[in-house]
Amino acid sequence: NAATASAPTRPDSTRGATGTLATQSDAPWMASLTRLTVDALLDWSSPRRQIDVLSTSAVLSDPDLAVTALQGQILVEEDRVELNQFILALNESRVEVDGAITVPESSEATFDLALDAPAVAFDELRELFPTLPLRSGGSLAARVSGSLGSMAISRLTLVAGESRVELSGTVLGLPDSADFEVSLDRLRLRNTDLRRLL
Repeated sequence: NAATASAPTRPDSTRGATGTLATQSDAPWMASLTRLTVDALLDWSSPRRQIDVLSTSAVLSDPDLAVTALQGQILVEEDRVELNQFILALNESRVEVDGAITVPESSEATFDLALDAPAVAFDELRELFPTLPLRSGGSLAARVSGSLGSMAISRLTLVAGESRVELSGTVLGLPDSADFEVSLDRLRLRNTDLRRLL
């Protein structure tokens, strides 16, 4: 691992930092991350700490993907992390996240997140997550809350071509298993879209 960074030394002030990092993970579901460059402003004064990620670039190798954007605001206060207008973009996919994650010391982490992915390339994501059942591309929007083991889906909308699926419900048992209880709120399917997605 290698990193370089520079910042003013006055404590508890807004600081500008840039750096590079090369790292590699042996986890089977992750790729190697290289040539990471981050430009961020930090205010680490108590009680609320703030990180404004202005720009980020990186390269994922094996599979060969580029992180073309990673930016947004992170607020940390005690056991709560808040994400504001957080954007992640790969070669052909883009997702925007707003919400909060709470990580108590003695219980499971909980979250309340709104996700908006106006462009999702499922073939691209399958390079990172081989078990993903979808192919081709579309758009996705969701509001999820709860915990990983007990997650409520207030809304989930998937649009591909002329097809549209809207659902809500719960997912229990992750990450070891998944027990779904969902309600289809709207369904419009076209055979050409299904053949492309599946």
